[in-house]
Amino acid sequence: MRTREERNAALLEVPEHLRELTKRHCLNAWNHPARQQRKEARQGHE
Repeated sequence: MRTREERNAALLEVPEHLRELTKRHCLNAWNHPARQQRKEARQGHE
């Protein structure tokens, strides 16, 4: 999911009692240093 709106819409489909956990998991994955390194590597090849 590329946009924040898409991610928020998907989060609304998660059962309410799991939303906070799911949101935290997604934020951790999104902000993980390894993701930043892959992103920088891709930009170097373009």
